[in-house]
Amino acid sequence: MPNEIDELNGKANRMELDWWMSHDLFSLQWCIIVLVNLISFILFLVLIDRKRTMQITLAFMFGFTIAGFTDEFGKFFQWWSYPHEFIPFSKRSMQ
Repeated sequence: MPNEIDELNGKANRMELDWWMSHDLFSLQWCIIVLVNLISFILFLVLIDRKRTMQITLAFMFGFTIAGFTDEFGKFFQWWSYPHEFIPFSKRSMQ
């Protein structure tokens, strides 16, 4: 049974990657995702308080961890999905 599940997961991952490569990569929605992330990162670098870099980094890592676990939990139980993604895979889908 585990081997069958792994095979089906692998097939689903390949199908998702094929779809992403042919329909989503470099589309308008994908470009918007990239631009929003670049602009956010540049604003972060410009506006960060350099005296509190360690505190800000720790708060970011804590928040990122909570958001990541919550997102993986919701995607695992199929409570939500993303029609357009910067990259189509995550740690969970590459198992």
